[in-house]
Amino acid sequence: VGAEKSAAAGRVLAERTVRDGRGRCTNWHDPARVAAVKRLARVKEREANARRDALHKLSRRIVNDYDGIAVEALVIRNMVRSTKGTVDDPGRNVAAKSGLNRSIADAGWGTLVTLIREKAESAGRVVVSVDPKNTSRTCAACGHVAADSRDGIRFVCVKCGHREHADVNAARNILQRAQLALLSALSPGSTRLRQHDAG
Repeated sequence: VGAEKSAAAGRVLAERTVRDGRGRCTNWHDPARVAAVKRLARVKEREANARRDALHKLSRRIVNDYDGIAVEALVIRNMVRSTKGTVDDPGRNVAAKSGLNRSIADAGWGTLVTLIREKAESAGRVVVSVDPKNTSRTCAACGHVAADSRDGIRFVCVKCGHREHADVNAARNILQRAQLALLSALSPGSTRLRQHDAG
């Protein structure tokens, strides 16, 4: 709903903006355009507040429910880089990647991890960052790594035939890697982990 309101406000602003041949706005002080700018800003602010409130609640629930929390050490900034490329080296699947970038930004992955870490520190929980390399291509059953095993939301190991939802398989890999790191940080009776797959 928030995204729809934001998109609608953005369309109104675009309709009330007059541009010259070079694409520059020529009616900055038009009252109708100024009102559209303020409305879009208010919608964006409410959307951001709602997203942050949801992330606070989710991070609190995760920290309250689990002694150990495993997250992928994703570099969000690199993941949402522009895909347009250059004239000599144009980007591929630009529209699809742009949509994915918006989804990543809207989900607030980086903010969620930051909030989890803050709350975990005060609650005495352990947060483990896992190397994300090949978590989506590795078979959680036999450990074989192959890009061909991943087919959209399905994971079928080309070596052992293990079948599972791709995200669940990746989460199992993250869990396994985190458990190895947690052996020295958690007691034997405190190894419940939150399976968190972000990619």
